[in-house]
Amino acid sequence: MLSVNEKAMEIAEEMLDWAEELKIESAKLENNARVIDCGVNTPGGYDAGLMFTDICMGGLNTSSISVHKIGDVPLSFIDITTDHPSIACLGAQKAGWSISVDKYFAMGSGPARALALKPKHTYDRIGYTDDSDCAVIALESAQLPDEKVMEFIAKECGVDVENTVALVAPTASIVGSVQVSGRVVETGVYKLNELGYDTTKIICGSGTAPIAPVVKDDTMAMGATNDSVIYY
Repeated sequence: MLSVNEKAMEIAEEMLDWAEELKIESAKLENNARVIDCGVNTPGGYDAGLMFTDICMGGLNTSSISVHKIGDVPLSFIDITTDHPSIACLGAQKAGWSISVDKYFAMGSGPARALALKPKHTYDRIGYTDDSDCAVIALESAQLPDEKVMEFIAKECGVDVENTVALVAPTASIVGSVQVSGRVVETGVYKLNELGYDTTKIICGSGTAPIAPVVKDDTMAMGATNDSVIYY
């Protein structure tokens, strides 16, 4: 069976190799967990945003950026395709894990959810679990996780903490804007699932959405980014 964590780890390792070009930074914590900063203390960019999106979808997708007009205003758009909509969108990309450790909070999405089964009813419905000794999680947060947070994630996923990677981007960042708009297919698949449709019957999915301009406030950014997906 496809392993979304193993495929995502390949992309994460590529990001580490090209960190300077992607305008991101990485750090190995004292417990050897790896944290990749994609916008907390770094600028990030479109390429980092695309790779962040690809990791969220477990590498079971393609992503690219194009330019279209809304009225007379040219905007960047993200284009997403996947041949595995149910697994990529619900089994990986869905932001279905609220992580709260002491004072740290983040919305978790990405392949690590398939190891921790967050939430379990999603995986029961789509009939998918991952079997991997590594875990890759995407965190939507303005703070970087510490050793205690990464230990918690590793324990929930049933892997060694040194085999755990977290990518972090605030909503109010370039990568944040890109990855939220990159959920355009997920939004449709999620809605169909909520309506009771068997999403494993969906063969392919594609979508495009404008990438919201970055605003400084995370709450305002949440509104702008979600509106880009919902109302276009």
